Amino acid sequence: MKLFPAILTGMICLTCSPASLGGVALVDDSDLEKADFRVAAPPIDVEPAFRFRVRMERRAGIPTSEKGDFESGPWIGFDLEGARRVGDVVPWLRISSADRLRLGREVLRRADLAKDVPSLALLAVALSATEQDSVSARAVDTAVRYAGDQGLEVREAMVSALDEHLMELEERRNAATSVSMALGRPHLAFDAPGGGPIDPALMPAARARQRVALDDAIAGLGLNVVPTGLSITAAAGTLEEVSRIGVRLDRHLEQCASRIGLSPEERVLPGALVYIAPEEADQARLLIATVFDHRWPDSDRSMMFCPPDGPWAVVKPPDAAVLEQYRRAGVAGDDAARRRMAGRIEEALAAGRATMLHARGGARLPAWLVEGFAETSAASLVKDSPIESMRRPRAVRGIRMGRSPLWILSVDPDSPEYGFNGSARDLAMILVQRLLETRESTLPGIVADLKAGATPDEAFRRRTGMTLQAWLADAGEWFLYND
Repeated sequence: MKLFPAILTGMICLTCSPASLGGVALVDDSDLEKADFRVAAPPIDVEPAFRFRVRMERRAGIPTSEKGDFESGPWIGFDLEGARRVGDVVPWLRISSADRLRLGREVLRRADLAKDVPSLALLAVALSATEQDSVSARAVDTAVRYAGDQGLEVREAMVSALDEHLMELEERRNAATSVSMALGRPHLAFDAPGGGPIDPALMPAARARQRVALDDAIAGLGLNVVPTGLSITAAAGTLEEVSRIGVRLDRHLEQCASRIGLSPEERVLPGALVYIAPEEADQARLLIATVFDHRWPDSDRSMMFCPPDGPWAVVKPPDAAVLEQYRRAGVAGDDAARRRMAGRIEEALAAGRATMLHARGGARLPAWLVEGFAETSAASLVKDSPIESMRRPRAVRGIRMGRSPLWILSVDPDSPEYGFNGSARDLAMILVQRLLETRESTLPGIVADLKAGATPDEAFRRRTGMTLQAWLADAGEWFLYND
């Protein structure tokens, strides 16, 4: 059921004449310039982080702040879910109504967006979705006032964005009731120790089984399938375009294997890397639900599964929020160029994950090592990749604001902290980069030791001369003064 909050719908129901649609008066004014107004894509970020005191609400079922009745941040921005701090988000519902607006306006002021209508509209949508009261109405009024002659268009855009957000929240609630599907990131729980060198003679049969399973999985999706040397790719586009994806995947797999000390003759995967890139996000969700009985994590752009014959990577197309982040990170061109970049990044991430999971056997590795290597691969193997400029500053800033790298040992692998915007993912990348920069043999040696059954402390002591905890503390000290 679609929900149109009274605050906004009341404002746009100017007339109920025949020349109206959904209660919204259609303005017949050919002199006004028609523009395609869009609410800003979240999040709104501000740097440096700042402290700003807000009162916290005490509500049934909502955890109270560990600091009492007030929170002071430090704040780094906001999105539709709440006010953002380094490493977490304080839900809007936990902040008192008046202070939601005060804090949101302060973020916009510090981001030089105090009069930016799309950003003001985003704040209005966020507050209206949280609670329909006089404060959220003021946020709406502010956005409309600054819009001037485009006020009606801005109102309509806010209604649309709010309706979309509320429907998304409803979908999340419905998904949460679906207890039959598995949750989490299955590749980070992959644990198949004891495997010896892969017999090349068995690989053709494994790849044939993968192809049969893939054809069944994507039936009706309209995707082309192209097998290449180390991968099987199913994606929208011409055969030549899909083939190019496979060639890039093969190259990335070879480069990743070399980085962790494997010779060109050593086989990493029992079969191939199956890479699936549907045209629509709903197709990706449906595919993993029907094939793997799994639910897609809200915070992730891709998923990996590890059947016996080799890994499967399934990738969602980038949404507007992802494209906006890449734009802010300096990816040149239009949205089509940013979509291509998003695809290149997911290819490198898939190759990095598959290599780390399967190289030298399938014994389970720490989540931060797997995801850190994947992000490092995406940062270094993709030309003009924005990953380094997106993740490294956030990770270093978190350390300098007091978060020790030891924190990453306490993060659940299935936590949103390992999602696309997660702080654990940012930190994992710079930690793996630090290992790669120490000595050429350090990361390969640690991976080999862990796959052979060593504990993390044993592997790190052997390869770095320190326990894992000591190495993380030392890395934290280094990042305090270097980046």
